[in-house]
Amino acid sequence: MADAERTATSLVTNEIIRFLESPKPEVIALRGAWGWVRHILWNSLVAKTKATIGLKKYSYVSLFGLQSLNELKYSIFENTLDTKSIGLEPSLATLRTNTDFVVETAGKQLLALVSRWRGTSSTLEAISFLAVRDRIVPYLAR
Repeated sequence: MADAERTATSLVTNEIIRFLESPKPEVIALRGAWGWVRHILWNSLVAKTKATIGLKKYSYVSLFGLQSLNELKYSIFENTLDTKSIGLEPSLATLRTNTDFVVETAGKQLLALVSRWRGTSSTLEAISFLAVRDRIVPYLAR
């Protein structure tokens, strides 16, 4: 690897680590022609900084096949893990934890009111999107 490549890799690595350890919600996009190297680099740095990640929630989603912003938000919601659980696959248990968070956030009274309306599932889906904030969501672009 040439010195310029090493320097560029070091700069990218340091910025990703800074991003992961920041308690402030931010956006980072990794673009380039390096294909799966982005994913390998991202996953290795997430594992390396797991104990010092600044936000409490993490969601790794693929944009492949998603058709709308609502599908993206729902994918973020259903794939969200507590940062302590990084390395585990999202499951029904993690989805239940996310749903419980929405109930706590929205309040049982609001959910009781919503349950009386027609189209409850779409209303609950909309409320679940309120929980899609303050989390790490990587965007690894071509």
